[in-house]
Amino acid sequence: MLSSIKLTLRFKTLKKLCIGSGGLALKVIADINFVRINDKILIPASTIKGVLRTSMIKVAPLLGYNVNPTTHPTKINDTDNDKIVSLLGKPNKNGKVRLSSAILDKSTFVLTHVTIDDKCRVANEGNLFSIEYLPKGVEFISEVKTIDQINIDEARLLFAGIMEMNNTRLGKGGLLDIRIKDLDMPDDLKNDKIIKMIMEDIKV
Repeated sequence: MLSSIKLTLRFKTLKKLCIGSGGLALKVIADINFVRINDKILIPASTIKGVLRTSMIKVAPLLGYNVNPTTHPTKINDTDNDKIVSLLGKPNKNGKVRLSSAILDKSTFVLTHVTIDDKCRVANEGNLFSIEYLPKGVEFISEVKTIDQINIDEARLLFAGIMEMNNTRLGKGGLLDIRIKDLDMPDDLKNDKIIKMIMEDIKV
């Protein structure tokens, strides 16, 4: 049976988080800063999607699915047509799942770092740099929806991937608590034994 899904992911930072764009931001003055739109912080959908793809690759074997173990678009072959490609797409082919970017109106802070020479145990000359971070405890959301109907195996992989995102770093070392806040999907998926078990762990 084929079904459609729409849900809201709630992210909460468990430690400081940076998803940097590089370059100098005049208002932040950091070497690595967040992307901004109208003074609001943007966490791109492509970044969230990349973490979801990585998480799906990690859990797919546990569900008995064979998938291409790469996240880099150039290494996904034209002939690849596994469940992750079906859900998230590949170059020149859209997947069934769409994610929205997260837009935040939050305060950040900047820390200065230095690269250490492991052999000499001293700071490398000229390697002082600064990074902009979101603090611990910040929440943001991303909408996830299917634009084409998916089967039960694809739905299981999607939810298992979302659960595994809790163990996958986002940005520069960022760990998050990720929960499903709102959910709209048919009863046949809600009552699936595997999806039901996953939902018990990750639903708000």
